[in-house]
Amino acid sequence: MFCSNCGTKLDDGVKFCSGCGTPIGGAAPNAPSAPQRMEAPQNVNEEILAKNKVGMCKNNSFTGSAGTGMVTNKRVVFKKISMAKLLVLGPWALLTEGNLDLDLPYSEIQDVRIGKIKLTKAVIITAKDGNEYAFTSQMGPLSDFSQEWYNHIKKYL
Repeated sequence: MFCSNCGTKLDDGVKFCSGCGTPIGGAAPNAPSAPQRMEAPQNVNEEILAKNKVGMCKNNSFTGSAGTGMVTNKRVVFKKISMAKLLVLGPWALLTEGNLDLDLPYSEIQDVRIGKIKLTKAVIITAKDGNEYAFTSQMGPLSDFSQEWYNHIKKYL
């Protein structure tokens, strides 16, 4: 019998070629295997971590924007209540969601902190482009809202 790779004459019953080491007859080589690289699991699903009715300010100027703010495991989202909806529905407009006004992935966040907008506690997010976004709760205890959002965002940065 001869090696199919290099042509070396082989004895019967050998598992590897004595000339080049090629496996003979389907045997697996005894070469050390490369170490397996473990990769962190990538969660492709977006999961809502916190959602609340909020007011949003941009760059320390109060815009009066009211809507729904949402923190997920991938981004911060703000859905604005349109002025037309606010005029038609009045305060009930806060129970609906409007146009997407902010969609900030965590990769674009430079810093997040708890601060104040006027006299109200707020979560202030600084984006890598220099813009600042502040969120204040329109429902429930302000300190709970601020701390909860802050904790969720910090966990993923």
